[in-house]
Order: sequence, then C-alpha cells, then structure tokens
Amino acid sequence: MAHKEKRFKARLLKLLTKKNNKPFDLGKVKKVLVLKYDRIGDMLATTPIFRELKLAYPDIDISVIASNANQSVIRYNPYIKDIFINNKDNLIGDLRTLFFLRKKRFDVCIELEHSVVYHAILRLRIINPKVVFSIHKDGRYGTKGSELELYKFHTLKNKKDNFGKIWLQTLTFFGINPVSEKYDLFLSKYEREKVQEFLSHFDKELKIG
Repeated sequence: MAHKEKRFKARLLKLLTKKNNKPFDLGKVKKVLVLKYDRIGDMLATTPIFRELKLAYPDIDISVIASNANQSVIRYNPYIKDIFINNKDNLIGDLRTLFFLRKKRFDVCIELEHSVVYHAILRLRIINPKVVFSIHKDGRYGTKGSELELYKFHTLKNKKDNFGKIWLQTLTFFGINPVSEKYDLFLSKYEREKVQEFLSHFDKELKIG
C-alpha cells in the first residue's frame, strides 16, 4: 500500500510540474522574480544575487517575493524594483498577489528551495514565468529534482559551500561570473543618522569585531 501511495504521489508531482519549455533567449530577459519568503538570515544570504545580476544586466528589473519576517532586509536595496509579501503557509491568502504577479509576465523566476516543496511549486504554476532557475534538489517520492520539467535549469549538487554561495550559482545560467559574494544591507537616511549619532558617543579609535 505504501509503495502504491508513493508511486501515485510521484506521478502527481510530475503532472503538477509538467511544462513545455520552449526555446528562450536569456539575452532578452527584462523581468526577473526571486522567491525567498522565509527567514531574515536567508534573505541576507540572497542579497549577492540582486547586486551581481543588476551590475551585469542594468536594464533587468528585479522583483522579490519576501515574507513579513525578512522584507526589512531588502527594503532599501537599490537593486530591487518591487517587493511582494507572501506567507508560505497561507497560499489561499496569497492568491491575489500571485495572480497579480502572473499578469506581470516574468521572464525568469529564481527559486532557491533545496527540496521539492509544494508551496513553491504551486506559486510558480500560478505566476507562470517563461523559465525557472533553481538549485540542485534531492527530489521527492523517488523522483529526482532534475526530472521535474517546471525547472528549466538546476545548479550542480554542492554540499561544501554555504547557502549564499550555492544560491549565487544560479546566475551562471545568465553567464555571470560573480565579482563578489559579500552580503548587502542598506539603511534609510534616518537609520544611518541614528547609527552615526550612536557612534559619536564613542572614542574615534573604537574598533568593533
């Protein structure tokens, strides 16, 4: 019984991710959507993608699906055009936003889940980008991540690097060799002034770290 159930789920997964990937010229990409609607640290580790992609292709518009928890990390990021809020545990509540994103007709979606997860697949199906880039996935129900047609490109399996470096490898599909892997955190003018005010109370020789 368990074996039959697994085979059924595998077939369902393949059906859900079935896609006729037509030839697509990545040189014509204008709009990219990155999905990272989870934790603060994960969003921070994603920031090199925004910078390196925008520096290599200044005319590309980058949008991000973030969570309420991590949106503040990229609120003032100059490389991002639009931020949309999602809750991975509330697909129904996010439907209005997802169908709005569908109308935007994104060329590329970059999905950074290490496993095959339904909340990401369902969002990608609704948004319906021309192409989806992702990282290596271990698969599910005996089905390899590379067998799922929804994902046009996967990075190679990589267990030695940190998540930020692994996620940055999705840019190789654009032919980008990243200049830097450093993370970005931009502050508002008010926040910068508050930091300067705080530091002004200390000796100029103060060292942190």
